[in-house]
Amino acid sequence: MPGTAIQVDVWIMLEYRRAWTAKALDNNQLLEPTKAWLAETISHFANLGITARPQFIRRPERTNTIQVYVSRGGRLGGLTVASESALHQLDLVNTPLPEVTQPQYFVCTNAKRDVCCAKFGRPTYAALHGEIQGRAWQTTHVGGHRYAPNVLVLPQSALYGRVMPADVPRFLAQTEVNKLAREFLRGQTRYSKVAQVAEHAIEDAGVLQSETLHQATFTTPTGVQTISVEPAPQSIELLPSCGKPSKDVVPLIVASHTSE
Repeated sequence: MPGTAIQVDVWIMLEYRRAWTAKALDNNQLLEPTKAWLAETISHFANLGITARPQFIRRPERTNTIQVYVSRGGRLGGLTVASESALHQLDLVNTPLPEVTQPQYFVCTNAKRDVCCAKFGRPTYAALHGEIQGRAWQTTHVGGHRYAPNVLVLPQSALYGRVMPADVPRFLAQTEVNKLAREFLRGQTRYSKVAQVAEHAIEDAGVLQSETLHQATFTTPTGVQTISVEPAPQSIELLPSCGKPSKDVVPLIVASHTSE
């Protein structure tokens, strides 16, 4: 799984409780001004060279108000508004939302996109909700159906795969203290795929110091470590996603590991 997370600079998590379609962000019943506000926000970030990705989120027991989160640069902000129209006044690019200090968990359960996400994601969501209640959310497609259950943790910006219900206590024991649950880690979404693979190879990776197309250097408690990454010598057959054919891919693997 290492190196399979999408690369995103800013996550925008917007509560939307109506039924989700296969491509929920493109096909929904948001008010036209809300669609325009969201599109303008994404465009504004893009003009600054920042990749922002919106997601719909929900919790079945919630009604009436709308929750929005923005995760950027290791900080998570959140706000509850009374209606969609109140969203249009928010400048998510220039005005940070009030800080949220506890991590939030977002499990992909979008059955219309891939039945695996609901079949496996909903039990994991229920297990998380049983442990942390209001900090667990369902979300739309985050990529990688075949790694379901997929769990995005913010503001850690780490995407995890195959977090089964029985794994939740062990998973939370690490993420709740802001440690990467490396057993399930697909990658920190703020990093490129090369850096994701490199970080996974380092037990206590700290700050990403530098990276190239084939190499990433991290600080660690014991010094600086550089990982070189290359395509595997041969393809592997990925597990099929529910109702979909398997396919061959060439994963990125660690070529060398040096310490300073």
